[in-house]
Amino acid sequence: MWRLAGQTIVIVGGTSGLGLSSALACQAAGARLVVVGRDDSHLPAARSALGPDVRVLAGDATEPDTAPHAIRTALDAFGGFHGLYHVAGGSGRRFGDGPLHELSDAGWEATLQLNLTSVFYSNRAAARQFLAQGTGGVVLNLASVLAFSPSPEHFASHAYAAAKAAILGLVRSAASFYAPRQIRFNVLAPGLIATPMSERAQSDAVIRQFIRTKQPLDGGRIGQPTDLDAAVVFFLSDEARFVTGQCLAVDGGWSVSEGRENSRARGGAGVSPAAPCGAGVSPAVPCGAGVSPAHPSDVCPPVDPPSGSSPSSLPASPLPHPPRHSSPPPLP
Repeated sequence: MWRLAGQTIVIVGGTSGLGLSSALACQAAGARLVVVGRDDSHLPAARSALGPDVRVLAGDATEPDTAPHAIRTALDAFGGFHGLYHVAGGSGRRFGDGPLHELSDAGWEATLQLNLTSVFYSNRAAARQFLAQGTGGVVLNLASVLAFSPSPEHFASHAYAAAKAAILGLVRSAASFYAPRQIRFNVLAPGLIATPMSERAQSDAVIRQFIRTKQPLDGGRIGQPTDLDAAVVFFLSDEARFVTGQCLAVDGGWSVSEGRENSRARGGAGVSPAAPCGAGVSPAVPCGAGVSPAHPSDVCPPVDPPSGSSPSSLPASPLPHPPRHSSPPPLP
């Protein structure tokens, strides 16, 4: 089915891992593509996989000119620009990311530059072009379940989590502002996916065992890049023309599971599919993010919006509430 026929899509971070998988899916759905990657070593394989009709560019998403250049390439090569998918980002551990008390200034700044500032640059470039065209368009971003469902024992990278959470805020605000102009903003939040970025976790036997119950769907496994492909195509296509400001967790059950072998023996404490939460926007949104109605303090009260804003007029928040841990594991 040619769900993206006639659409020109720019994928920032599209030459390996999740980005390359989604590029192949978009191509199969009929899209014309420009993909950008910062690692020169990935470019030949991407060109080989995608073929000569796709424009494959070298570029660093943390540079403000990269996304505008990719969009200009799309306009020059294909005569249009309809959507942008921002995948680029990565772990900040090598920079000094970690638990807050260990997080260095350099680690904080570099991790936010890689995972948040890069999103700002690409989303701004897309919004400016859509406004110039007067055509509307779609922006899809990649966040992480760690933005709202932390795992303190195994994934205590607090700058990374902060950056991914900020993407949710940017998407919601931009979606609200640009909806009258027919520009849609949405976000995907994957669980642990087998990509070059997650090699540390994939090679850790303890984490693999944890994932069996934390991501229990489909046998309890680490996700594959292809697990996100259908969602990517949907959000970029006209099938999602009535959807904006939403976060979809593609996480194998991460955000509704404790990741403990004996959770059922304890009656599933802390997991309720009908617990109310509001993520600071709507206090009565049902969600299944590990919030038990047996704990009244977990029900978010209404928040009075500041003067000049109206968050209560936004759609019901799709953002899950972090799960309750009766005994948080120690920091690594």
